Amino acid sequence: MNIQIISHCYPAYDGDIAAPFIPPFAKVLSSSGVGVSILTPARHSSPGDPNVIWYPWRAIDKPLGRFRMISPKELLSLRSLIENGVNWAARIGSENNIDLNFALWAFPSGYIAYRVKKKHSTPYAVWALGSDIYVYGRKPILSSIVKTVLRNADILFADGFELARRVEEISGKGCHFLPTGRNLPDNLDMPALDKSRLNLLFIGRWESIKGVDILVRSFANAGLKNAFLHIVGGGSLEKWLVDFIRENNLSNEVFLHKNIPTTLLVGFLRSCDYLIIPSRSESIPLVLSEAARNNLPLVVSDVGDMGMLVEKYRAGYVFPSEDEASLVRILQQLPQAKGEKFLPGLSMLADILDIEKGATRFIKRVSSFLEGENG
Repeated sequence: MNIQIISHCYPAYDGDIAAPFIPPFAKVLSSSGVGVSILTPARHSSPGDPNVIWYPWRAIDKPLGRFRMISPKELLSLRSLIENGVNWAARIGSENNIDLNFALWAFPSGYIAYRVKKKHSTPYAVWALGSDIYVYGRKPILSSIVKTVLRNADILFADGFELARRVEEISGKGCHFLPTGRNLPDNLDMPALDKSRLNLLFIGRWESIKGVDILVRSFANAGLKNAFLHIVGGGSLEKWLVDFIRENNLSNEVFLHKNIPTTLLVGFLRSCDYLIIPSRSESIPLVLSEAARNNLPLVVSDVGDMGMLVEKYRAGYVFPSEDEASLVRILQQLPQAKGEKFLPGLSMLADILDIEKGATRFIKRVSSFLEGENG
């Protein structure tokens, strides 16, 4: 069985945050005897990895999610990404005897796979992401493309349970849960934390959608006497965070750790007492599964699948999205709480979100489909 993974982003180096779960997923497929080709648009830092085809296009220095449909330059760039992707996917499909194209995600990769199927009859599967449904799926032209891609796909996957149900509504077909995840380094860089105090952790982009402002305000209002808050990541709210910390005299309690190496990030996961995910919108973030794998209890907002999973497996605490008063009450409980009670639930949650087991289930579903096609 030969599969071509088509993705508009792929990590160009160790520690790159561009879809870091693709390499471990592809590794499981390869180790199971599946022939894997990976097709992705070239980036300025694209390495000469013979296992990844970085195809040429009219690249611009801007993430796809920020392309403006009213910009001629950006539309030309997007058209180049798609048209060149179709040509290269067909070429690699022929050269490597590809049995199935696997698109990450519905747009633009799913549209590339759809076009190849129309011309060459190569079946395709789609791994849907939240942005397919909640961003592109709400834009006039792109929404019709997403619907067409999903309805013509041969197999559908999604990285969240709620998202899978939404994909089923749009496509009229079944959609299977397939978790995202990444390999974490074994060599750790442990942070120097004062373990006599409660150490709370946030990992993510410093953007409004991730709710970091909600967390910092709630921490300030909780009035905790013996607690630290470590905020790891980076983003456009950096100045707001710096100003808020200074204005509220929190410089000895709230610490910003900008763009730290993965070895240190895992060190924080191993050393802190709770991970807090206060997102305004989310499915199942990578950091949730990483916390579960490192036995770190969770405090999450009830958005996407997070609240359901944390409550079902008793892996931590849940508060209503954007409800700062509820988050304050939970924070005030944590110094007396016993996080050890969440360890069994965290272990079960880590198992559900294990990307290697997900990849194994993927192989079984694709094999079954192809056997039916060839039968």
